[in-house]
Amino acid sequence: MDTRPIGVFDSGLGGLTAVRQLRRVLPGEDIIYFGDTGRVPYGSRGREIIRQYARQDIRFLLSHDVKFIIAACGTVSSTYPPEEAARLPVPFTGVVGATARAAVDATRNGKVGIIGTAATVRSGSYAAVIKDMKPETEIVARACPMFVPLVENGYVNDGNPVTKLIIAEYLQEVKDAGVDTLILGCTHYPLLKKMIGDFMGSDVTLIDSGKVTAQAAAAALADLGLLDRVPEQAPSQLAEYGHLLLEKNQVMNLTAITDPVKVAQLHMLDCAALLTCADFENRALLDVGTGAGFPGLPLKILVPSLQVTLLDSLNKRVDWLAQVSAQLSLTGIRVIHARAEEQALEKGFRDSFDLVTARAVAELRLLCELCLPYVKVGGAFLAMKSVDCGRELEEAAHCIKLLGARLEECRDYTIPGTDVIHRLVVLRKVAPTLKGYPRRWAKIQKAPL
Repeated sequence: MDTRPIGVFDSGLGGLTAVRQLRRVLPGEDIIYFGDTGRVPYGSRGREIIRQYARQDIRFLLSHDVKFIIAACGTVSSTYPPEEAARLPVPFTGVVGATARAAVDATRNGKVGIIGTAATVRSGSYAAVIKDMKPETEIVARACPMFVPLVENGYVNDGNPVTKLIIAEYLQEVKDAGVDTLILGCTHYPLLKKMIGDFMGSDVTLIDSGKVTAQAAAAALADLGLLDRVPEQAPSQLAEYGHLLLEKNQVMNLTAITDPVKVAQLHMLDCAALLTCADFENRALLDVGTGAGFPGLPLKILVPSLQVTLLDSLNKRVDWLAQVSAQLSLTGIRVIHARAEEQALEKGFRDSFDLVTARAVAELRLLCELCLPYVKVGGAFLAMKSVDCGRELEEAAHCIKLLGARLEECRDYTIPGTDVIHRLVVLRKVAPTLKGYPRRWAKIQKAPL
């Protein structure tokens, strides 16, 4: 196992929100963060200056022997040359590559349009990636600076005359150029997708993160051997979920991962891999500390007979998850705003669930006290952990026994399309949890069992 840290950089402190979410996704990884507070912001700088700063930031991280570099900076993601990134001694990721790849695959006449913010279009990032993949591609790029304010101010209703007028003003030259594929190069733009599509015409394919996610999800589900076991609509629902996630992530910290393909892999497929480890058909599942809905929501999409309860202590996340569930037309799912240690005392929750899941919430001793009281005798607690959780297991041995469970299995799995290995810890409930557990959260933290 590669124990080197992951390197993350940004033009200031904003990237620390990405680090926080990254820790939720990969709790066993060490992270080195560089925030360039002395030269913030990058967005107002010239292209070469931004590249110079990015190179210096990357050089700093490489000096600390990182194994992966993440540019938690939209400006750098749009301006750092992909050919230069390819020459780095470690993998590098931004937010452009996956969408560009989808456009190259979609175009029939070799003419691709790109619309985005002024900075994105000026950077030439999408064009560079596309040209690298398919040099003969004709590209028409247009900055659409008014689209974001339109979205932010609610001018998104189909047929809005102001929005239609601005769309026509921006996109007429793109349409006249005869493009058959159009990249929506900003995560705000899918909210205008219907009106943009109406203006461009049915012969033009619009590329956004949802489609990219759908393709990646379907391919990876096939790699897992699950594609024939899940509903036909599952890949498109996962795609829409991914699209809604990245869209909401602009205003709420839900994930540090902004590349649609990485979202599909490190979120959706990480959850889907559980289907190879346990039977979810016709089960009642509680997802404790669900956050952005992982793993409960993807599991519900993949196994419609699963009855899912999503539990989280942050009300705004709960409200968003309820909206997402409604938009995806999911039934047999409920979303609850509550603290895990308190909800376990409510009627109908204690000793009531076939399966309880938790993904990157806390160390195992704490998780066991929060989650095992919910599991019925004969059911299981599925803890999604890193492969280096051996010490956690040893320290949790007393806690597991005290709370009425036994360790049944530790199963390692590799997320398709990646080298990331995670571990599913399966704890089988063999006796009711003693009264008095779970304790108050402060007590759980201060004196773990």
